[in-house]
Amino acid sequence: MSIKFDKTASESRKLKTEEITKIADGTALNSTYNVMLNNYYYIKHSHENGLNLDSLEVKVLNKTVTLHLPRILGSKITSKHITQIIKST
Repeated sequence: MSIKFDKTASESRKLKTEEITKIADGTALNSTYNVMLNNYYYIKHSHENGLNLDSLEVKVLNKTVTLHLPRILGSKITSKHITQIIKST
């Protein structure tokens, strides 16, 4: 299962495997994902793209996933913005 959120994301990405332990409404139209070790990541304009928290909870909550995170500033920094989630388990 793969959920892609940002079709214009750069090819420069970092892949990070995490367990999604909490999904909550973020600010504005973002969904915020809190994962193990108190890290958090977010999806820009998730509600505008037809995503809802109930269906995302069923698909990824308490599951290990691979997050696609853009590399910014010449690939020196990894953003907290999720461009794609791939379910691992």
